[in-house]
Amino acid sequence: MKLDSAGEAKRYVELLAMESAGEIRNLRVHTPTKLMCGDRPILIRSERYKVGRHAVYTDDFRYEERGPDGWALVVEDFKGWDMPEARFRRAVFEAMTGIPVRLTR
Repeated sequence: MKLDSAGEAKRYVELLAMESAGEIRNLRVHTPTKLMCGDRPILIRSERYKVGRHAVYTDDFRYEERGPDGWALVVEDFKGWDMPEARFRRAVFEAMTGIPVRLTR
């Protein structure tokens, strides 16, 4: 597995410790989600992809966190630098799924 930065690697180690302690479970890294508008794919067209390629949001971490009402899914993005395209993809993901993305630094 390749992590994108030293900060992301540090966060991964923290999450592994939390998983070992039973605070979180089902830790996954870099889970892709194809972005949709209703039942239609969001396509990114370019010279290379005339018909378009499916836009994808890839989170950094996805896990279940223990809370007062049981286990809840958390989608987390580690950001040292937040680019406009990343903010847009997160916004589409949140609108599609109803799951807020937790930002960590």
